[in-house]
Amino acid sequence: RLYMQDFVVSRNWFIEINPGVDCFEETLLNKGAENERISPKFEGQLWVLKPLFYAFIRHDQDIEEDGQPKQAHYHLVIKFSQPKTFLTMQKLFPGAHIEMRQSVSSSVQYLTHQNKPDKAQYSGNQIITNRPELLTKYLTIPQVEQFNRFDIWEYVSVDRMFTYTDFCIRFGVDQVQRFRTDIQTTIRDYI
Repeated sequence: RLYMQDFVVSRNWFIEINPGVDCFEETLLNKGAENERISPKFEGQLWVLKPLFYAFIRHDQDIEEDGQPKQAHYHLVIKFSQPKTFLTMQKLFPGAHIEMRQSVSSSVQYLTHQNKPDKAQYSGNQIITNRPELLTKYLTIPQVEQFNRFDIWEYVSVDRMFTYTDFCIRFGVDQVQRFRTDIQTTIRDYI
């Protein structure tokens, strides 16, 4: 049975691949060598597809909402030169959770959780990509504004910033991390 979403097209896709799905199977590469790493089954598929850009990472430090460790899984960002349908993506990555994305940059930043400071943080060195120069560009979050701790109430009440993550995205983690408690208290008091 086909649905409307099956025919949605995009060049940019964000995919979560969990254990048990067909494309998850892992292989140890260069066993015993200094550059030893785990390779998922879908990595070979990426070479065949030849997308403009891909980047993926193995998340093995995430925590479920109930506080239990989450099973190791992969996040994959793909940018194609030609749009692909959702149905095509399902066939290429069977069993995976697939989302169409507007922004490749925010998707790549999610790989390290730099735009989700409340989650386990991963190093950009753990990302496997076909275009390291683009990876560096996508991982860079520009500092658009200077954070002023005396304006926290205004950011919440006027700008409608209701999560600590909103502050991190707008001002960068480095500027706001010292004021996390103040930000969260202000948000809680406002709500």
